[in-house]
Amino acid sequence: MSKKIIAVSLALFLIVTCFVACGKKYETTKINGKDVILVTDENGDPVINDKNQVIALVTDEAGKVQKYANGEDQTRYIDLFNALEVKGVAYGDRYKMNILEGWELGADSKIYKKDTENKCYIDFTKVKEMDEKEPLQTYFDKLDQQNQLLIDGFKEKGYDCAIEKESITVGKYSGWHYTYKITDSDGKIIHYAENYYFAAAKLLYSINYACVDGIGYDETFNFGSYVNANFTYLD
Repeated sequence: MSKKIIAVSLALFLIVTCFVACGKKYETTKINGKDVILVTDENGDPVINDKNQVIALVTDEAGKVQKYANGEDQTRYIDLFNALEVKGVAYGDRYKMNILEGWELGADSKIYKKDTENKCYIDFTKVKEMDEKEPLQTYFDKLDQQNQLLIDGFKEKGYDCAIEKESITVGKYSGWHYTYKITDSDGKIIHYAENYYFAAAKLLYSINYACVDGIGYDETFNFGSYVNANFTYLD
């Protein structure tokens, strides 16, 4: 009788173990040019911890997953210095951003519009840490002053520099949206950029869109709509 109980218990254990193993999700991507198998959450997103690391399976040179003595997959942490792409989504420190058709993730974490000499791109940056000695409004007051100098400087050189500012929200966070449009005397765009600023977790962030030298500029592309539909801050 005891042998039957042991056999049944062992069978149940194997069934449970199988379900646990089958419940895990993985996605393969490239990090530093090498294929890496990432552990993902229930939504298929890579798990990124507070140290900006992702969890990956340990594999040998042939790509075979290594096991612990108990049969579990061996895992390791990888520092996420740059964004990585999984199934058309760029993941970085505290954010994920969908990559549109015709765009691609670069090694420097910027999402580049193809065939623009890497001069048209979208990226996400940490601007500064919150400083009690310098309220956030002070930062934007200084930015507005710098922008006015920028306008005056381009005017002296015969260019028109239009800078617009409006309040916006990024998810649940409020912030400011700046648009820069610089044209020559013929009305040709020589530079275009947009910046979405928002504060979260005592940090000021910026989502940026730039067309350096006007390359890649498309007046039908609505950057604000792109951000609202494709950017997620992972708080």
